[in-house]
Amino acid sequence: MGLDTFGQRERESIFAHVEQALGSPVASVLFTAQHLSYVSGVTLADGREVVVKVRAPNQRLSACCEVQRQLWASGFPAPEPLVPPTVIGPWALSIETYVGGGEVRSAQSVSAEDFAVPLARLIAQAPAPHAVGPLGALPWISSWSGGKHLWPKPDDVDADLNAVEGPRWIEEAAIVARERVRRCTNHGVVGHGDWLSQNLHWVGNTLHVVHDWDSVVVEPEVVVVGVSAAFYPGDGTPDATATIEQTEDFINAYAAARGRPWSSDELQVLWASGLWNRAFDAKKQVVEGRIRTLTEDDARERMRRAGA
Repeated sequence: MGLDTFGQRERESIFAHVEQALGSPVASVLFTAQHLSYVSGVTLADGREVVVKVRAPNQRLSACCEVQRQLWASGFPAPEPLVPPTVIGPWALSIETYVGGGEVRSAQSVSAEDFAVPLARLIAQAPAPHAVGPLGALPWISSWSGGKHLWPKPDDVDADLNAVEGPRWIEEAAIVARERVRRCTNHGVVGHGDWLSQNLHWVGNTLHVVHDWDSVVVEPEVVVVGVSAAFYPGDGTPDATATIEQTEDFINAYAAARGRPWSSDELQVLWASGLWNRAFDAKKQVVEGRIRTLTEDDARERMRRAGA
C-alpha cells in the first residue's frame, strides 16, 4: 500500500495512535507534507507540539532513530525522538518534538564552511556504526557496492534506468565514479546522507535544527562528505546543486574542520562519490525529458578530479 492511498481515514487512525502513545489527543494540525512519507506537525490538547512521520516499514528506520536520539542527547541540533518507528498495519509511525523557527539558507547566503563544519561535528559526535543496529544502504548513495546492473531502482521515478537510452557521457561518468569508489577501503562512519540546505534551518548564523534523519547512513567519511559537497546547496529542486568551485570549497572546509588534510586517494573518492550521485540523478532526468543535475563538461571535470 503506497502513500497515494493515505487519506482522511488513515490520518484519523494515525492520530488515534498518537493519542495512545503520548497520552493527549491531537487538537490541531500545524502543517502536512506528503511525498515518499507522510509528515504532519500537530499540537496536542496539552499544548505540546510534535511531528508525526508515516512511511513504509523498513528495518533501517530504528537504527536511524537511535542515531538521532544519541545526537540529540549529545547536544546536536536534532529534534528529540519521542516514539521510535512502530509498525502499525502497512505503516511505520514515529513521533518527534517539533522544532519551529529558523529558515533555509542557500549556498549564496552562507559559505561552504557553514555547511561543512556542522557535518564534521555530526560525524564526530555520532555513535559508532556497531552501536546502532543495521542501517542498510540508500540506493542514491551506495549503489556502487554490487549488483550486475549499473543503475539501482529509483524510489521517485517509475522506470528501469538500465533499460533507458541516454547520453553516453552519463553512463561513462557513472562507471568511472563507481569503480573509483569501489576501491575505497576506508572504514564506515555514521553520517547524514541527505545533507542539503533544505534540511538545515538557521537562526541568523546559528544552525537551528537538522531534519530528515531517515537518511542516516554508514559509509566511509570520504563518501558522506563527497556526496554532501556535490549537493549541499540543494533546496529540493534538481537545478540546485554545487558548482565545481562550491564542491571544492566544501571539501577544503571539511578538512579544516576535522583538522586533517585529505590524501590524494581520498580526494579522488570525494569527487567520485559526488559524481556518482549527480550522474544517477541525471539518468533519472533523462526519463523526465530534461537533464538538470549535470552537464557533460561538469561531468568530465569531476571525472578528471576522480582520477579518470
